[in-house]
Amino acid sequence: MKNLKKNKVLQLMLNILRIPLFIPYFFIVRYVFKFKILSPEETVRYLYESKKSISRFGDGEFNIILRNKSIGFQSYSEELSSNLISTLESNNEVKIALPHGLKNTKFDKLFIKSFWWAYVTTHYKDISGLIMKTKSDTFLDASFSRTITELKDKSEINKIISSTKKLWENKHIIMIEGKETRFGVGNDLFTKAQDVTRILAPTKSAFAKVDEIEITVKNLIERNIWLKGWNTSNIIVLLALGPTASILASRLSSVVQSIDIGHFDLQYEYLLTGKYKPAKIATRFDNEHSGGDKVATIENKDYFNSIYQDLS
Repeated sequence: MKNLKKNKVLQLMLNILRIPLFIPYFFIVRYVFKFKILSPEETVRYLYESKKSISRFGDGEFNIILRNKSIGFQSYSEELSSNLISTLESNNEVKIALPHGLKNTKFDKLFIKSFWWAYVTTHYKDISGLIMKTKSDTFLDASFSRTITELKDKSEINKIISSTKKLWENKHIIMIEGKETRFGVGNDLFTKAQDVTRILAPTKSAFAKVDEIEITVKNLIERNIWLKGWNTSNIIVLLALGPTASILASRLSSVVQSIDIGHFDLQYEYLLTGKYKPAKIATRFDNEHSGGDKVATIENKDYFNSIYQDLS
């Protein structure tokens, strides 16, 4: 898939081959799928106003649940699949998010459109089964964190970026991320936050540490509420940790607003290169980019001082 994304000729050929699939896709999303997915902008507004948590499910999580399949940075296990299903079925403070491409590709770039036309046409029965587990008919958009490479309208992209930054404005951020994710390091994403406290997890197969991460976060919040005067209204947990983030956002949702933020920082880094497409970011681990597992070392005092616990 990584090589495919880099090869423009193969992309064009694949897009052409997928065009006829729009017809069954249109029928499925119009007459079979009876649920609604909010737009990226509506999703961010909802998170800001409601202070609810969000667990994101995309094709990676679907592959783990439906096909017992590992994804690039997370190996499959029955326990992982079971935890993802439990998250879908949870009836707590977390809101489930699905890619808007399951219902609408109007505002997406062609490659993104054709991917969802093919995916929905091929997997709509399985998707319907998962939707039934949620007992819901309205979902947030899992793709709100990927708008830079997926949406066509640059003004809409910029609006969503600005709105997303406001989620953590004037708040204490607890950042849960892979060891080489470095979310917000060297850019202005966290400029208006009060501070950032990081918990580092394994870059790959982080689910092995899910219980330890959960306990660490809850202990950190309890200690800081007691010692530093934090309160749950001015704390936000951000998670960039693949499927493990989906699970943790649900587990932590009863304590504090927890946002499964995914690739938002990487997407923002792409934008800072002057592009609206994937680019090699030397200081970031990028599971979707060829050579993205080769990450440069950094010397950033603020980053290292922000690390509360390294569980990697």
